[in-house]
Amino acid sequence: MTVHGIVFDDLLVSSIIPIPKAKNINCTESTYYRGIALSSIFGKILDRIILSRYADKLITSQYQFG
Repeated sequence: MTVHGIVFDDLLVSSIIPIPKAKNINCTESTYYRGIALSSIFGKILDRIILSRYADKLITSQYQFG
């Protein structure tokens, strides 16, 4: 994938799960929800491989917050 620049369709699949922002909300309005994307297991494995191989080259700034 890194040589040819091709990404398999299985890596692009994710599920979006709505999570309420607070406990006592109006459940009928979408503005009170936030969505998180759950990646496929193939994407998670690829992330682990890239991080283990290129961890020394993937350096972020000390001002980067996550």
